[in-house]
Amino acid sequence: MADGLAKHAFGDVLDATVDGQDQVLANASHDLRTPLNVIIGYGQLALEGTFGEAPEELRDVLDRMVNSACEQLALIEDLLNLSRIELNILPVKPVEVALSSLFSE
Repeated sequence: MADGLAKHAFGDVLDATVDGQDQVLANASHDLRTPLNVIIGYGQLALEGTFGEAPEELRDVLDRMVNSACEQLALIEDLLNLSRIELNILPVKPVEVALSSLFSE
């Protein structure tokens, strides 16, 4: 009987840990992606001339800023997806891939 209670208690702790990790993922997703999306959005608006025509030097800087923010956002998405896979929140679906096309270059 005590062994059953210990297993039940361990299961509760494990569930709480997974729930806690899920909450951390949700917070990290919001806290990391939101500012990057704002940077990307305002950068794109500036590049489109929404705030007036930007000089070429500034356009180059804005373009690099938007590209870097997009790359950072993709890295964060990859890390969050990896964490979701580890927590069995994001299912992995194996698919066949033609490897020859990867090595043709």
